[in-house]
Amino acid sequence: MHSIDRLNRYLRALEVRLRLDVVARGAAAVALIALGVTLALILATNALAFSASSVAVAQVLLVISLAVSVAFVLLAPLLRLSRKKAASQAEQRFPEFQQRLITFAERTPDANSNAFVDLLAEDTIPVAEALDPGLIAPSSRMAGFAAASAAALGTLLWLVLAGPGFLGHGAALLWAGTSRTGSQPFYDIAVSPGDAKVRRGGDQLVNARLVGFETKRAKLLVRYRGTTKWEEASMQPSSQGGGFEFLFAGLAESAEYYAAA
Repeated sequence: MHSIDRLNRYLRALEVRLRLDVVARGAAAVALIALGVTLALILATNALAFSASSVAVAQVLLVISLAVSVAFVLLAPLLRLSRKKAASQAEQRFPEFQQRLITFAERTPDANSNAFVDLLAEDTIPVAEALDPGLIAPSSRMAGFAAASAAALGTLLWLVLAGPGFLGHGAALLWAGTSRTGSQPFYDIAVSPGDAKVRRGGDQLVNARLVGFETKRAKLLVRYRGTTKWEEASMQPSSQGGGFEFLFAGLAESAEYYAAA
């Protein structure tokens, strides 16, 4: 029975070692997937100017991608790993076992009293003691996976807390639910004046200052009182530098307007 106990301890150590390897590998994969999906979603939401709907959809997709990656890359391999699976991997890595280890792992619980099992264990122990479980799942490999996880998670944390430009803004929106600038939009057009009264037949200059982006063209959309159609007009570069302007000349009636770029 002493040989059986020793071989059982070897199999337990082998299984633990392989589980640690699966966790290290899975954690690295999940962290890299999280980083990659985050960057892809930031690019997509940035193309839509970080609208509320695009950010909401991106957050849902981020949660789904994380859940799927954890389930299939981390939990599923852990659940599939068993004492028999560990023995099978050891047999593949070390042909020296000659199917003895897998035979021992597949024995029934009441077979320990079987003389054949005792002889099998005695014959397998010398091979097992010469082949450390660390040879199947080297510490250097697990350290590499851990380093990859740390690098991916560190990059994600940096993006959320201190990332520059639209990357940092998008990462904070996706992971923290709010940007570092609070409720202030990352892209905006500051239009002046807002509401204003103008004498009938008078002129009114409208200025549009771009926030967070640059463009060569901007337009003003106007809807006059009594109409339902929005009329579009090109704005001109501001004479004061930066932004665009449009002159309402001889306003005869009230109008609503907004700038777009």
